[in-house]
Formats: sequence, C-alpha cells, structure tokens
Amino acid sequence: MDLVSISITGPDVDTLAGITHALIEDRLVACGNIIPTIRSIYRWQGSIEDEAEAYLLLHTRAGHIHTIIDRVN
Repeated sequence: MDLVSISITGPDVDTLAGITHALIEDRLVACGNIIPTIRSIYRWQGSIEDEAEAYLLLHTRAGHIHTIIDRVN
C-alpha cells in the first residue's frame, strides 16, 4: 500500500477543517494536520500577491488522490 501526503492551502482554518472532516468521514484520508497561518507569496494574473492562508496536510493512500482532488475542487 502506497501512502502519500497531499498539501492544500485555503483561506482559513475553518474551511480546511470542513474539508478534512468530510474526507475523514468518507474514509478517503486517515488524518489531516492544519497549520493555522502561513504566508503565501505568488504571482497571479501578472501581479505578485502576498497573502495569509492556512495550510492542510492530508495523509492517505495513493489510490485516493484523484478522488480527493475532485472532491476538494
């Protein structure tokens, strides 16, 4: 069994907690670790953005990756 970690950023802890609860409920992930505040600096539509976000690290099996991506999107 191949185990993987998936990282996701989001606007806040509550949004990421909701995602994590749903994925655990559906047995798609074993657990998720949320880091409440990170600073993300990136280029978006021609300008450089500098934003506070929350960070989620999900732990799952490789076979669930595509399903998780579809659900989160």
